[in-house]
Amino acid sequence: MNLPTATPSSFREVMRRIAKLIEDRGAVPATVQPTIEAVMKMWQGNGLQLPILSEAKVELWSYLEEKNGDSTTIDGIGDRTVRAALCLVDPPGDDEADKLEWAQTMLPPS
Repeated sequence: MNLPTATPSSFREVMRRIAKLIEDRGAVPATVQPTIEAVMKMWQGNGLQLPILSEAKVELWSYLEEKNGDSTTIDGIGDRTVRAALCLVDPPGDDEADKLEWAQTMLPPS
């Protein structure tokens, strides 16, 4: 799949596209729903709150670890949604095109 390389000016738009994928195709587990919603809300606004991203990253990985006994198992749509949401919690600077592609892989069209 050929995805455009994100530039710093388009980073927020990539995060918004990932958030839209989660809304449209995901199934957010109830225990992490407030966390994912807070991150998605942050990306919909104009601010960048690194503490929100850092706390969410720890909480999402912890959820997967506690649920599955490890953080690498992907078991069902809830896990796939959390894995896609992890794309939203890294600060700008990582490869946004890779994040978008991973989120699309985790949440393919039905």
